Formats: sequence, structure tokens, C-alpha cells
Amino acid sequence: MRSFNDRNEEAARFAAEVEAFGRDIAKARIAVADLRYHLAMRRSYRRRSCPVSWRETSRWTSEPG
Repeated sequence: MRSFNDRNEEAARFAAEVEAFGRDIAKARIAVADLRYHLAMRRSYRRRSCPVSWRETSRWTSEPG
């Protein structure tokens, strides 16, 4: 049978792992939010700077002459 100290140390290690995992999840959420923000900014910048859609421009470049 394990002693109280062994169980206490194991619980402390487990709590530290859970805390680290929570920090990783928080960092991932921040990274996703940051990526969404930058993508939204790119989309809005495209809309403002170029009134013609990208499909139309690619059609123009693919036609000869």
C-alpha cells in the first residue's frame, strides 16, 4: 500500500500536468482567434482595395490575348 506522501506527490504531478494542458489549450485558443482576426482583416482589405472579384481576374489572365 502506498503512503500518504506518495499519493500526495502523484496528485501534485497530475495537477501540474492538467495545469500545463490547460495552458496549452489557452495558447491554442489565442492562436486560433489571432488567425481568424488576420484572415478577416485580409478579406476586408481585399474587398476595399479591389472591387473586382478574384475569380474574374483569374478569368482575364487565363484568356489568350
